[in-house]
Amino acid sequence: MKNPSGTSRKVLEEISILRQKIKELEQSEVIRKQTEEALLESEAKYRSVVESSLAGVFVIQDGRFRFVNTRWCEIFGYTYDEAVGKMSPRDLVHPDDKKIIEEDVRKRGSGETDHTESEMKAIRKDGTTIVVRVLSSLMSYKGRPASSGTIIDITEHRRVEEELAQKTALLEAQVNASPDGILILDKGKKVLQNQRLNDILKVPKDMTLNDDNETQTQLVKDLFKNPKGFYENASYVFRHPDESTHDELELKDGTVLDRYSGPVVGEDGKRYGRIWTFRDITERKRTEKALRRSESLLSQAMNLASVVYWESESEGMFTFNDRFYAFLGTTAEREGGYRMTREEYKKRFIHPEDRPCISQAWQVNAIESTPKSSLGFEHRIIRRDGEERYIVVKRTVVKDDSGRVISKYGINLDITKHKLAQQERERLISELQTALERVKTLSGLIPICSSCKKIRHDEGYWEQLEDYVRRHSHAEFSHSICPECARKLYPGLLD
Repeated sequence: MKNPSGTSRKVLEEISILRQKIKELEQSEVIRKQTEEALLESEAKYRSVVESSLAGVFVIQDGRFRFVNTRWCEIFGYTYDEAVGKMSPRDLVHPDDKKIIEEDVRKRGSGETDHTESEMKAIRKDGTTIVVRVLSSLMSYKGRPASSGTIIDITEHRRVEEELAQKTALLEAQVNASPDGILILDKGKKVLQNQRLNDILKVPKDMTLNDDNETQTQLVKDLFKNPKGFYENASYVFRHPDESTHDELELKDGTVLDRYSGPVVGEDGKRYGRIWTFRDITERKRTEKALRRSESLLSQAMNLASVVYWESESEGMFTFNDRFYAFLGTTAEREGGYRMTREEYKKRFIHPEDRPCISQAWQVNAIESTPKSSLGFEHRIIRRDGEERYIVVKRTVVKDDSGRVISKYGINLDITKHKLAQQERERLISELQTALERVKTLSGLIPICSSCKKIRHDEGYWEQLEDYVRRHSHAEFSHSICPECARKLYPGLLD
């Protein structure tokens, strides 16, 4: 017979074990519930983060989308229900780029890599082609292999990049086509340097490929006649970054460069370095020198010829210069400036007796206005010092292609000496003609007595030679006796 107390003890032990297991199960359930709650909370937080992401987020398993966030739907134009479980990445990729996604799948599947990053063209629901950047990596989703990743729409970014590249290419083309040498520096480094500058300063090709400006400066400084001046300007602008400078430099080979420097400032006021331009003005300087010489020679010639210049941009108004006023014995300050009305000029400087003919000449001037017309007339002027002079005026009209008169210009030539010489010549000619007329009465055949030398005049009477000549000329006679007649009349007196 069994011992009842032993059986009871065994039952109690089993009950105790059962109670312990029940307690453990209860604790395990609490932990499970806590874990589930934690997972749900974590998933909610993850979903919140994913849904607020600026990138599209996706999960792919068995070749189908298993999850997409709101941003993904915005990028492609599909709803969550249209995409999840129904669409494959290949449904979105542009035909031109399907090889890209196939290569990414191969790399991840072969274990070559566990993540990929690619750019490709994709097609939205509305048929629009966009450019996206995709980052994808392997993961486990609901206990099975999958891949997840993010997708960013970079269409606008690419458009801006292409536009910027186009503008940059256009700018570089313009810079390289510029007749000026151009150099842009930022913080002492070369940002841009065109081919024209390389040609002007004979920069070696290998030096053009790096951004080291200091080495280049050391090399080219010996090309200049005044290297110190070259450096001083550069030093000045580095100490005064907001200022612009302009100067001229001469190379040892005679080349003259026009140098400009100024800050490069954006619309926002931010400074992006400094630009330097170098223009070869050698030919211009030679032309200017030749022009100055020609102007000097012309001025000397005009001075020698007593010629002064004037302009008339509109009817009734003259423009004079200092030489013109000096010709009139006055100054621009005294006359109130370099412009003067026609009537005021006539009142101040034209001889009163010649003013009517001048008014008539100006009327002709207003009518005859062809480009080749030239009006020339003489008149007298009265200088400020009261001296009277004779001048001849000539003018020419300039017109544009439409026939509109642009300006009239002319010269005044001082002919006073010529005029006075002409008047003197006319006086001498008149006096000579008068004298000739008087001498003319003694010309021709004159009947004279061969013995007494009396002359027979037109009335048939004879008169003494002295009386005849005196009557027909201004000659007077003084009487004397020659030696031969004296010996004949007074023999022995002169012996």
